[in-house]
Amino acid sequence: MNYLFASFDLFNSAAYKYKNKGWFIVYKKALEEILKNTNNINEFTFWKALGDELVFKKELSVKNLCEDILKVNEVMRSIIESIYKTYKTTNPDIKQISIKTTMWIIHVDNGDTGSDYKLDINGIDDYIGKEMDTGFRISSYALRSKTILSASIINILLNNKASILNNIRIIGYSKLKGVWDNNEYPICVYFRNRNIEDSFHEPEKNINLVKEFLEKLKKDKKAGLISSSNFKEYLDYLGIKQDYDEKFV
Repeated sequence: MNYLFASFDLFNSAAYKYKNKGWFIVYKKALEEILKNTNNINEFTFWKALGDELVFKKELSVKNLCEDILKVNEVMRSIIESIYKTYKTTNPDIKQISIKTTMWIIHVDNGDTGSDYKLDINGIDDYIGKEMDTGFRISSYALRSKTILSASIINILLNNKASILNNIRIIGYSKLKGVWDNNEYPICVYFRNRNIEDSFHEPEKNINLVKEFLEKLKKDKKAGLISSSNFKEYLDYLGIKQDYDEKFV
């Protein structure tokens, strides 16, 4: 059984709390909007709250995966716009905060072949395993108003030759603690707009990963586009291609 997870996290939330006495009202409104809107996306249900982060899950439907990605990104953007409109007068610096989203897939098999496992903790479903760890690791690379996608999602999109891949770029590689035996992991970002350069906010352009990607993009407009052969070769090099093709198809 494969499960799709979607994380909505408030961006720059810690800094905003320290600067604004009325932060709680804004945060409460944002989290309520995320709950209300995400529960209406193709059978996603609320799974867990982790501070300012809300995580939703659903049984994976490969047929609906592209739509799920688009909907999660669309809901994120609509909530951001709603929050800005509601508080632009009372909170002039409201645009200091935003929302970022991350999506990943786990394969649950409580036999010996599972990469992740489902647990019942006081009547509540919980999940532990390699891909679950990966999802939370890549969420730390999530960018303002954008959606980060796991390699397991990319593998499925490649296997199905999904057109949405034209809007996804690998902006760089990074070592994630404990993931892929500490080999570099692709940071894959869904971009709604084709004008990728303008989609980054100014502070993000100082992040090394983003800065290096933008430099490559200036030289080659196709920089970061995902090639099936290159992606699969890398998985093969790491010795995980067969495992991914069996579990994430």
